[in-house]
Amino acid sequence: MSRILVGLLIVAAVLAASCNRAAEPDLTTTSTTAGGGVTTSTTVAEDEDAPADTTTSVAGQEVTEHEVVARIADQQGESQIVVIPPGDYTDQDLRFFVEDLAAETSGLHTLHVFDDREAAEAFQVPEGDRSEEQQQLVDEHYLVSLTDGIQLTFHGPYEDSGSVVIGS
Repeated sequence: MSRILVGLLIVAAVLAASCNRAAEPDLTTTSTTAGGGVTTSTTVAEDEDAPADTTTSVAGQEVTEHEVVARIADQQGESQIVVIPPGDYTDQDLRFFVEDLAAETSGLHTLHVFDDREAAEAFQVPEGDRSEEQQQLVDEHYLVSLTDGIQLTFHGPYEDSGSVVIGS
């Protein structure tokens, strides 16, 4: 009788293990490439009808250079307006750039990032005094700002990314 019970327990354990296998979650890994892009790989639990793995790449690039077109120092700290080369940046690329620049620049309080020099110059004109053309340049090329040294806000084409507090 005990042999039958042991046999039934083994069969039940094998069945439970095989049923549980289908419920395994997919394994997903995300990594940043050397160029600043993000690669996400998903390995699907074994299924005869599904492909073994899928890879999706999100376009993006690291911000490798910038030009400071205006710098103002006051009691709160330093404010800068910078221009970066036009590129296929993601919001994360811009966030990493701002975080790195803030870490490298002692006392950086405010930062405005553009990908067009004319737009950066138009931004320096008081908002009420800007022509429609100047305002359009600002709207299209103002990418991200840092205020109070910690508040990151996305603008223009990245506006949907919203705002986030950075640093610790």
